[in-house]
Amino acid sequence: MNFADMWQTWLKVTTGPNDATFEVERQKPTATMSTALIWMVIAGAVSAAVGFVNSLIFAGAVRGFLPELLAQADLPPEVQTQLAPFMDLGLAAGFGAMNLTAIITVPLYFLIGIGIYHLIAKVLGGQGEFGRYAYLNAAYAAPLAS
Repeated sequence: MNFADMWQTWLKVTTGPNDATFEVERQKPTATMSTALIWMVIAGAVSAAVGFVNSLIFAGAVRGFLPELLAQADLPPEVQTQLAPFMDLGLAAGFGAMNLTAIITVPLYFLIGIGIYHLIAKVLGGQGEFGRYAYLNAAYAAPLAS
């Protein structure tokens, strides 16, 4: 995979989305399902990394008001003492893990959505290939995913 070509494709498609641009992209030999999936996995990984950093920032912000929140819960002091470290670490780990699932869910949901759109197009008389259709959608969706 040539990353320079990938960036050029993404730049062309996102800054000049028109029939001519997509026709040129459709004719490329790399316009395949595998290229589309690689791009969506990259988009999912970037989204997961950004989300993981956001979850760490959120967990840090929660640390500031967590003792006050536990005090309002009207729990015995020994329970509050035991819960505070668990909630602190649990929040960061939980949100971090949820964001890391984007590496799998972004390509999966992309395939499901593209499959539905392609099926509708076929029912309405469309004659395009699924791989090229996925590629053209990924060329636009991947750079905008995160």
